[in-house]
Amino acid sequence: MTLSSPRFNTNDRLATAAENNPPMNWGEVGEAVRLVQQGFIDLGFSMPISTKRFGSPDGIFGDETKAVARAFQSKHGLVSDGIIGRLTLGKLDSLLPKAGAPLSSMPLDTFLTHRFRITFRSGAMPDIPEDVALDNARKAYGQYGFQVDEGPGMSILITPDQQVALDASRTECRLNQEDQLQRILFSLGGGRTQVSSNDILVFYINRLVDTDENELNGCASHRAGEPAVAVSASGSPWTCAHEVGHVLLGNLRPTHSESKANLMFRSTNQITAPIPGLTEVQVRQMRKSPLVSHL
Repeated sequence: MTLSSPRFNTNDRLATAAENNPPMNWGEVGEAVRLVQQGFIDLGFSMPISTKRFGSPDGIFGDETKAVARAFQSKHGLVSDGIIGRLTLGKLDSLLPKAGAPLSSMPLDTFLTHRFRITFRSGAMPDIPEDVALDNARKAYGQYGFQVDEGPGMSILITPDQQVALDASRTECRLNQEDQLQRILFSLGGGRTQVSSNDILVFYINRLVDTDENELNGCASHRAGEPAVAVSASGSPWTCAHEVGHVLLGNLRPTHSESKANLMFRSTNQITAPIPGLTEVQVRQMRKSPLVSHL
């Protein structure tokens, strides 16, 4: 659905939300959230919590914004789920056809509330360069107030014999469980030397195969207390961010999402969203991770 109101139709995030790709939900932050909040306010919904800090919408999709979204949906005969997607934005668009008063500009770091750090260990030349993978992770997690820091990266020098052993290794791909692949990677990569215990190591290798001989884009199997993921050189643009997500989610079940617009969709090659999103449950769980700190 194409938004027509000038207050909404120039925002890229609202354009994807209007296609449910993905819709906006609890935990999201940014200018798109501010525009929706102001729309609710202009339609007579009170948002004292969201306007207290700056005297204008704060751009944080929290409990108040979700409650107001539900009230708006209920008033207009929509499913009252507090999720802002095609139908809710379509109704807002029709009720607010004219440009609203411009919102005061706010620096991007205003929306950041949490942080975690990833550190690259490179044993292969990936199809998606590490700087692109890092930028994609920052885009995906930044929507929810996560600042993604980068630790001191390092290339892993692998001898031909070591490469043979690495290619022959198989992963069971289970969290908090050391497997053959992880033992080899940690021996080659110097373990966690000069790396914080909270850093998530990202190992890039030529190929990744599980015990059933399936080729994988990535795997988040790692030793308990030593967070790390492995990413295949042929991984997708979202594989790195996806595997890091598994570490942050810990033992949350179900492990994968059934939505192709979600970062945790089971096949990262099939993610359809320009920037995949997360659910409220996923965001809440990630914020509770011991690897995540408050800013």
